[in-house]
Amino acid sequence: MKTCRLPVRLIAIAVFLSFGLALMAQAGPGGGRWQGQGGPGPMMSPEQRLDHLSQQLNLTADQKAKIKPILEKEAGQTKALREDTSLAPQDRRSRFMELREKTTEDIKAVLTKDQQKKYDEMRSRMMERRGPRPGGPPPQQ
Repeated sequence: MKTCRLPVRLIAIAVFLSFGLALMAQAGPGGGRWQGQGGPGPMMSPEQRLDHLSQQLNLTADQKAKIKPILEKEAGQTKALREDTSLAPQDRRSRFMELREKTTEDIKAVLTKDQQKKYDEMRSRMMERRGPRPGGPPPQQ
């Protein structure tokens, strides 16, 4: 007696595809990346970044209210830079870096001294994980 393996294969393919789609949906539109990190793929929204900072730095409601527009402004300016095809890649990168530094300054102005220290440590760890970037400063020895 022969058994038909076709339905089993179809079920296996359907389960595999469903699992893949579920993983993609779980990442959501923000994708879990920091803005300005470079590379293809979606990035964290200002709200996701604010949630992350809030968890890491234990932000007060007042601090959240002050930091949210800073992150939203950066996101808008970042999007505009990405869409500006008139800039050379090096100029675009330079402007991204300037924008990131301005955002960092603005955020740190809202934080307490202890939060500023922790924020600097967070940024240092992120930079270490990312490694050297083309056209960026050489690694510190």
